[in-house]
Amino acid sequence: FYELVPGFKAIRVPARLGLLGLVGLCGLAGFGVDLLLRQLRRIPMPTLLRLGAAAVFTAALGLAVLAEDSTRITPAPPLPVTLAEAHSAGYSWMAAHPAPTVELPMGTGIISSAWPNYWSTLHWNPVVNGYSGMAPPAYYVFRDRMRSFPSADAIRLLQGIGVRTVMYHLPPGMRPERDPVLTKIAAFPQLTQETAGPDYAFSLAPDPWMWNLADAVPSGQPVDLPDLNAHPATFGMLGAILQRTGHTVYGHGTLQQWVLQPPPASVCYGVRVTGAGNATGRYIGATPVASHGGLTLYRLVGCAGG
Repeated sequence: FYELVPGFKAIRVPARLGLLGLVGLCGLAGFGVDLLLRQLRRIPMPTLLRLGAAAVFTAALGLAVLAEDSTRITPAPPLPVTLAEAHSAGYSWMAAHPAPTVELPMGTGIISSAWPNYWSTLHWNPVVNGYSGMAPPAYYVFRDRMRSFPSADAIRLLQGIGVRTVMYHLPPGMRPERDPVLTKIAAFPQLTQETAGPDYAFSLAPDPWMWNLADAVPSGQPVDLPDLNAHPATFGMLGAILQRTGHTVYGHGTLQQWVLQPPPASVCYGVRVTGAGNATGRYIGATPVASHGGLTLYRLVGCAGG
């Protein structure tokens, strides 16, 4: 059904089939009302009385609907972390300094990603953390990479996508001087502490190297990403930025639901890890155009400069 019946691709999970059930129930309810009205017309009675009976019947149906609507729903228990409890100095600083933000640790599982969305109502900054039934292909591999924060690799990746603020939540019961993240952050001058804990806000020095790499590609030119599987978080994010800036992306590899198609011979530009890109395959003799963040944009042999 998903592949052949129109409309079924909009049903992402089995629970959505309940909507089809409701549609069917509405139809059955209409047939039921029509049947009752037909039975009412067959009863011999004066016209005025018949109209009165129809009015009473209609009013009874309306009251039944209202009675069903009055059903009380038991409220859910309070959230474990209220907005008042989360309203720390870190969020106040973020509200006064709007910038793309990531909240760490990003956690595991789907529900953990919902809390930063809830807390974002305190500052309204765009956040990397997200919560939805459908995640972008690079999201979960990116989240896994953030477990190494504050490593040079994780910081470079955050800078590359344009993050300017890092919110770090000290684990409950953990003393700051014993926390492995806080003790390592001092070794990275790119991070400047703005507020004290337990919710630490750090500003991150700007270095949007992925956007710079995308800007180096001539307008409208497609790009080959042959090493997606080797560096899924990096090339997954770069692929998203390239597409957002108007470039069709080809390559080799699969990332979640994103399956890259092999590049046609007409594709003139590709991005590979710096130092390993122009010695094999169709990249032999390719010309480096720009290098940022450990990646290099190449123009292939036989393609005009631009």
